Amino acid sequence: PDLLEECDTSEENNGFAEFDLEAEIEGITGGNPNYEIEFFTTQAEAEDLSIENGLLSPYTNENPLSQSLFVRATDINNNCVAFTELDLQVNLRPFIEDSENIA
Repeated sequence: PDLLEECDTSEENNGFAEFDLEAEIEGITGGNPNYEIEFFTTQAEAEDLSIENGLLSPYTNENPLSQSLFVRATDINNNCVAFTELDLQVNLRPFIEDSENIA
């Protein structure tokens, strides 16, 4: 999947943002409704098929500025699985030195 980017809209501008993971599912599956997609914070969790529920969406990154999530795709017809990664990036807002003097 392509890099998923969001802007940090918080007052702190600290590199954290909410990501709509569900919006990425169609791109990952190519629109195939027979694939179930789940997101995890570690590759080991994604590969552990006894873990049935992945991350909830929207998801706030745990590491400032960037993080990789691990994706498990399951074909619901035959239970075959495949794995990939989704990279998240948080873009900081530009800092304006003296915003009151902007015309």
